[in-house]
Amino acid sequence: MNRKIAALAVVAAALLLGACGGSEPSASNTSEPPPEPTTTWAPQDLVLVPVQVTKPAPGAPKVDPAALPEDLSNFTAVPGLTETSQDCLNGAMKAAVDADPSLAKTPGKRASLSGQAITVCDGSSVFTDPLVDNAAGGGETSPGVQLTPQQAACYKQAFATDKEGTAKVISQSMLIGMTADMNLEGIKQALAPFEAKCGAKLSDSFTGAS
Repeated sequence: MNRKIAALAVVAAALLLGACGGSEPSASNTSEPPPEPTTTWAPQDLVLVPVQVTKPAPGAPKVDPAALPEDLSNFTAVPGLTETSQDCLNGAMKAAVDADPSLAKTPGKRASLSGQAITVCDGSSVFTDPLVDNAAGGGETSPGVQLTPQQAACYKQAFATDKEGTAKVISQSMLIGMTADMNLEGIKQALAPFEAKCGAKLSDSFTGAS
């Protein structure tokens, strides 16, 4: 099936799935999209779940990304994060998965954990800024929406302010990027409060093809 991937899925794939493999990305990883996943998941495995994530305590030892389960390795090197946020992300995810190992088992749980951790660790802008900037510039991945400067500023402020809502948007975008599942109802629901506030529908940037 040919399709155009939604803008958020493109951002998720570029920032996370392209980082899979840890500290030695090849040149092809930066210029080509990751291969589409082939696993068929049950509907319940694609459901986001509530996850409690907290920042590591000040002065806590840094967590080696290799200490995380292999299925979470995609999320241990997010381009654009500051070193402080990256250390926070690794530590927060390790603590959460130590408390509940099932968080590494399904796409829905991995996306839930990662979206919450990135937001808690002040890294959400590495996802939301490219999304907004692309829509404001009429980029190829957002053909259905054109933000005004005022709307773009509104979205960036809203994403920075509403961390819980932003975590849901990021988690849903990751889920699309991980599974190539183009059921967009979840991301539409996650974006709805932001769209109501800012007056432009970022969900219109999602397109599918037969």
